[in-house]
Amino acid sequence: MSALHEVGPTVGSGVLNEAMDGLVNPEESLDNRVAFYGLLHQVQLRINRALRQAKKEGLVEEIVRDHPEGIGPVTVAWEAFDVDWPCNDEGNWTDSGIQEAMAVTSLIAPEYVKHIPDHFEINTAALGAGVHEGDPVAKQLHRECKDQGWRTEGGRRAALKVREVKAPKEKVA
Repeated sequence: MSALHEVGPTVGSGVLNEAMDGLVNPEESLDNRVAFYGLLHQVQLRINRALRQAKKEGLVEEIVRDHPEGIGPVTVAWEAFDVDWPCNDEGNWTDSGIQEAMAVTSLIAPEYVKHIPDHFEINTAALGAGVHEGDPVAKQLHRECKDQGWRTEGGRRAALKVREVKAPKEKVA
């Protein structure tokens, strides 16, 4: 079994396991690798349709209602929607209060503040990546942006997240 499917639940099909192994095996013929790719791509499309259908049928809402902490590796996360960054709006490019605050922030967290010749802006992509990576500076700046109204959101909605299933550790004799 390859590293592609040794962790987590087994697919349940020797054909799929063979296709996953064969696709990444450079010793397989090109014709076989193309066939494996086609098979796996079609399976992926069917899986994605089933996942979308489950969401449409209310799986998220049911889990939130009955198991708010999640079930097994499936957890509930709350994602913001209609996010806006008023601090980056053109009207704030000349607001001395916001620009001075961003200038100070740029000294503390230069990777998260862009200096455009005449003004400062929050680098939203870099800040989002920093928050996602768990950077404490990014997380603090993100909180401050929300507290100061520099970042707004239309609301939050539930989404399903799946934790990676770790293979059990083998006991050493």
